[in-house]
Amino acid sequence: MLQPSDLQRLGVQLSEEFLQRGENMTDGLQKIASQHALNPHQVQRIAETANVRTHLEMLKTASPDTAYIKFPLADAAKISSVDIEKISHTLAYSLKPETD
Repeated sequence: MLQPSDLQRLGVQLSEEFLQRGENMTDGLQKIASQHALNPHQVQRIAETANVRTHLEMLKTASPDTAYIKFPLADAAKISSVDIEKISHTLAYSLKPETD
């Protein structure tokens, strides 16, 4: 299970990929959700971290005349919950039962 610090790290990574390479953050979020079998709350946390960090980084280089910072947000609502549920269901069956 991912810890809050792991979700934070993934959000920062998502932001860096957008800032350095211009990669779509929603697509990256979908990829992360699939790779880690995340639930909707975890996806939302990563999106929030990525969006806030991206805004703050862009604000550092914005001109004083720039009233608003605009960029395509990491949109957790666009991540297919069906895919997340399917992945979580598949993962649950692939785990070995716990023994004492």
